[in-house]
Amino acid sequence: MAHLSPILSIMSEIANKASPRLRRDFGEIELLQSSEAGATAYAAKAAKRVTKQIYAELATARADYGFVFRTGEVVKGPDKTHRWLIDPIAGQTNFAHAIPHFGIAITLERTQDKITAPVASLIYNPISDELFHSENGSGGFCNNNRLRVSQKQSLTGAVIACSHSPLIETLQKADAHIRISGGDAMDYARVCAGRLDAIITPDVALWERACATIFAQESGGLITEHKGAHKNLFIMGGESVCTLIKEAISN
Repeated sequence: MAHLSPILSIMSEIANKASPRLRRDFGEIELLQSSEAGATAYAAKAAKRVTKQIYAELATARADYGFVFRTGEVVKGPDKTHRWLIDPIAGQTNFAHAIPHFGIAITLERTQDKITAPVASLIYNPISDELFHSENGSGGFCNNNRLRVSQKQSLTGAVIACSHSPLIETLQKADAHIRISGGDAMDYARVCAGRLDAIITPDVALWERACATIFAQESGGLITEHKGAHKNLFIMGGESVCTLIKEAISN
């Protein structure tokens, strides 16, 4: 495991503490696939349990910090300059369908000189035991491996995560290969590891944007946005591929 700073050590330890129960829940989910409603409800309960555990642990470790949860709930702390952004099961629909492409996502934001930016983030997949983490100025890692975005220079053969159906045909005409995984946070990590060349997502939530921003920053990636007729698109990847994607979807 790459050296972790004190704050990332806290985040990693808390994610790992929440993981054994989440693995057991995933095993139970696999047995519930004959009942879609049952699996969905069980996944929601699992997310609540993980949220409660992570909240309790982080509140103990940094009692003054605030919280923003995936549900939109906000807990303000005495320290107005720091807050945690929590997604207990990033990729919850995958989890509910027994697809092991999900993770615990925790990001720390800091406000300084009226500018709010992420300072550390992690995504932990308890099934694959992959810990993706990034910290401002310290780089990004997956376990012991340094994260670097791919240097793909063409859309031909590029592997792009995209679930926005109006774009799929356009990208395929450029000979790109499209993947729809259902787990944007995990895909941000895979882009930064060079496993995907880019990801395109509409309507990115606050916690997703913060997570993606620091991962891209620390792995040499680029984030850009495209304002379409119906959706604002969030594009992340290597600089060349992101530029080519914007050109393709603008034509």
